[in-house]
Amino acid sequence: MESKTLAEIGEELKLPGSVSYAVEGLPVNDASLRIATAAIGEIQVTPATAATPVALVNIRIARLVRVAPRPIPAGPIRVRGAAAL
Repeated sequence: MESKTLAEIGEELKLPGSVSYAVEGLPVNDASLRIATAAIGEIQVTPATAATPVALVNIRIARLVRVAPRPIPAGPIRVRGAAAL
């Protein structure tokens, strides 16, 4: 399974200055945290401004779509007892 660190994701985005990271809106202090690339649903970038000199990269996790199980077909119906013919 392919994975990347948060720092690698930040480098790919080529953001100038310092960058802070979050996953699902929760701050992450360690940029060496690895995340599976298949699990990344969306990357939201809030660029640095004069008021906030640090850019924010928020990683949203992909939601898996559950597939409903196939219904199990009914088995044969067996009738006990004597049947009148």
